[in-house]
Amino acid sequence: MVRKRSHKIIGVLIFFTIIYDLALKGITLDYLLMPIMLIITLCGSVLPDIIEPSRNQHHRKFFHSLLLLGILSMFIVKIYKDLISGEVNNIKILFAFFMCSGYASHLLIDLLTYKGLPVTGL
Repeated sequence: MVRKRSHKIIGVLIFFTIIYDLALKGITLDYLLMPIMLIITLCGSVLPDIIEPSRNQHHRKFFHSLLLLGILSMFIVKIYKDLISGEVNNIKILFAFFMCSGYASHLLIDLLTYKGLPVTGL
């Protein structure tokens, strides 16, 4: 089982990878918002275990599922494309993007464990 600290470290890496990639494309985000977006990404990276705590080895349900990972991935890709094209002007969408990126990083790391993720968790 992956520990909370590991999920946070991966969340930080995901955040800075996104920021770096956007900077390579000439897109800079407001520096005053960066700490907030980092905290939001960190919150997203531990949120699945807050929603579905690991009380037993079968705790992974919908919020730890491949289905949810697919839904989040579609949202992340859509918003990322909009960011690159300059179409994102709503701060709430930007915050949701970073929250979902952290959440998806959690699911991807859990997917790599021997237990993996359930398909739907339903």
